Amino acid sequence: MTENSIPTRRRAPWNRGRLVGQKRPLKPKDVWTIRVRLQMEGRRRDLAMFNLAIAGSPPRLSITSRSRPGSVAPTINVGADIKSP
Repeated sequence: MTENSIPTRRRAPWNRGRLVGQKRPLKPKDVWTIRVRLQMEGRRRDLAMFNLAIAGSPPRLSITSRSRPGSVAPTINVGADIKSP
């Protein structure tokens, strides 16, 4: 037998039968559910990683549509503390 004639078996793909592609964004309720479960189980590392992943993702319309500009960050009056000579 030569080296090139070694019989090989075809493996089934790991994602066969699974949905692939982009998934729907998490709703705020889903995010809080995950956070509460991680807190109750005392999984601080996983909670920190989850918070970093959420903070690093772009804001979705479902999350930002309920907030108003003043509710996210207070309005800062930059010129109020500067006095002219």
